[in-house]
Amino acid sequence: GMQLMRVSFPGTFFEGTERVSAKFVRIGFGQLEGKPGKFKITPDDLNLKSAVHRVLQDELTAWSLKTGDRLERFFVVPEQASLRFYAAPSAWLRASGKLKIEVQTDTGKKVLSEYPITSGDCWNLKTVDLSSYAGQAIRLAMTFSAENTASVFSSPDVFRPDVLISEPEILLTDNGSFEQARQALSGAQKIVILAIDNLRADRIWSVGKRRAVSGMARLADKGVQGVLMGAGRSHVAATVSFLTAVPAETHQVYDTATHVRTALTTIAEAAAEKGWQSAFYSTTGMIDSARGVAQGFTQIHQLNKTDRFDTISALNEVSSALQTAADKSLFYVHLSELRLPHRPSEARMEAWGVPGYTGPVNASAMQNVLVMANPNPQDAEQFEAYYDGELADMDDAIAQFAASLPSDTALFIFGTHGTSLGESALGYEQGLTPWELMVPYLIYMPDQQLGIRNAHVYQPQELAATVLDIIGASHSPEVQSVLIPHDSRPMASADGLTVTATLESFYRIRREGVDAIFTTGHDGESAVRIETDKPVTKRAMREKLR
Repeated sequence: GMQLMRVSFPGTFFEGTERVSAKFVRIGFGQLEGKPGKFKITPDDLNLKSAVHRVLQDELTAWSLKTGDRLERFFVVPEQASLRFYAAPSAWLRASGKLKIEVQTDTGKKVLSEYPITSGDCWNLKTVDLSSYAGQAIRLAMTFSAENTASVFSSPDVFRPDVLISEPEILLTDNGSFEQARQALSGAQKIVILAIDNLRADRIWSVGKRRAVSGMARLADKGVQGVLMGAGRSHVAATVSFLTAVPAETHQVYDTATHVRTALTTIAEAAAEKGWQSAFYSTTGMIDSARGVAQGFTQIHQLNKTDRFDTISALNEVSSALQTAADKSLFYVHLSELRLPHRPSEARMEAWGVPGYTGPVNASAMQNVLVMANPNPQDAEQFEAYYDGELADMDDAIAQFAASLPSDTALFIFGTHGTSLGESALGYEQGLTPWELMVPYLIYMPDQQLGIRNAHVYQPQELAATVLDIIGASHSPEVQSVLIPHDSRPMASADGLTVTATLESFYRIRREGVDAIFTTGHDGESAVRIETDKPVTKRAMREKLR
């Protein structure tokens, strides 16, 4: 008898921007001695062959919607972001309709756009501006309504979609300022990196908390400034993440007893492949070259072993080395003066201390966390004065150092770990709070006016990738520079605790598989646990972080 093979292509397809037509093809075949029906089969026809068909070069995953159906996605929106997707009518659409884009937050909802979709249309790119929702968690809903849903192809028990939609995605855009910064920094012949223990993000980022950092604040406002999420509960993990340009879960160095694996490539080794010399300086035994952190550096100066713990001594030595350094020289300097107990000058305490204070906060008490627990407002204010006083002395030294830099020098400053100043427990709580995890970074180059305030939260290894990109050195493709717009997911993990930050507004603590979601600003003042009364936020974060 006769058999039929039918091959159908319901719709139109694209290769890039070129439309590929598709048509219904029916091939009939049967036995020579049988009745071919209305198809006349000849011996030549039995050698079933088909012409070479065009193959799509790029895969496009599409979701299909019937009229009245809803496609939902949850996002946390970054700065300068837009929503992008492709839409097209399905083969069964026999009328016109509208595709509605609706955004809902925990405080309300709004229709952003309505796109007309007509039978026979091609795939079209749709873009929706989301800049007004920067830093917010949103629920995105996409629905389609046709003017006439009747179709000769439809039946009650068969799904016949009206519209096809590609997976919606959030895109970050470069407004041109990042490109300007990349071009300016690419001319650097010397790079100096200052890593500062216990430097809080709010001291650079929040204008109201800058009393102790007038020098670094000027550098930050002139250059590039932003926030990093420290790795784990120790500054060691974040430091090694920077020095190896990989995340903590890759290098697995969370304490001072762990040696950096020699199989890891440090920024010094990557720089050496491009002809750069390098020098390593540290004022603390916690970041000790004996544990492999200085692997690949041309020169190593463990300053603490010769009783040079202060910032001024370290920067004076680096400044002298810079005067005779050849082009393509990189300096890494680890500064640890901003650690307990804080010992500011008397002038600083007179200016910022609590007048007539007689409470427990003093240099001796800073050695005992139990004495410092459960502070009252005056205790916290006094402790903040100690911290800011010592930070201000460091800032003076850094500002003087920066003023003497050659014009072809790029200066990177970042914190390795923050500290609590009374928000929870005074001193080293060693917990995963926003004040301990969020640290600042700034990039400065003399004679360059960049003025970039980057609102995305990054990781230490991404700042390292920025350094390597400047000198043209390689790094892991999974790590991107802070000067390339992308939606990063900073993670900090240690001792069974995992913290994930997304942008400046949210981060998650996971203990034994249970999540607690927090929100915080860069100023460190608005840390709030997000409870169940914010369903859009919770759904958006879990969609983002899963």
